[in-house]
Amino acid sequence: MAKTLTIPSCAESSHAPTQQHFLEDVEMPPKRKAPVLPVYRQPSELDRLKSENRRLRDALFLTRESLIDLMDPMDLLGGYLGVRDDVQLETWRRAALTAAMGTAQVRPGAEMGDPRWPRALCPLCRQGAQGARDVRGFAVPAGLHRHLLGELNSQQCPIFRAAEAIALENIYDIAQGRPQPNWSR
Repeated sequence: MAKTLTIPSCAESSHAPTQQHFLEDVEMPPKRKAPVLPVYRQPSELDRLKSENRRLRDALFLTRESLIDLMDPMDLLGGYLGVRDDVQLETWRRAALTAAMGTAQVRPGAEMGDPRWPRALCPLCRQGAQGARDVRGFAVPAGLHRHLLGELNSQQCPIFRAAEAIALENIYDIAQGRPQPNWSR
């Protein structure tokens, strides 16, 4: 219950009202306490999923990069980290294809189990065609070309695919406005 403030007139009192009189007669409202915010707030489900997605994408990048480093010691696929758009991707694919095709160790077909044409193992994954028994390698140049790029229902070379996936992920990140590292250093 609030007290009413009465100010005595100078005639009623022998002295003028002081500040103390005002404070004695007035009840002050209680001070509001500042709301207490938690020190740690539980992340929302969306924040948790975004964080998990980023962590998994980073782990996948490191796995792909390690695979490429192990299987491509001659750096035939070099340049995939700097790909920023579709034009650069196509330029990189042609250059990497040319480099890989140029280093393939072509052997006579009879030596590889198929006397019709020369064959070679993939210089990146060191595999051959899966369909034919007792035939090693890929027909050169068409079969190896299809394997490296994954064309015409051919199983793409997993090493080439890993480098291409990193380049595509970089293009996607740029389109999403994510900050990009400078790989040219």
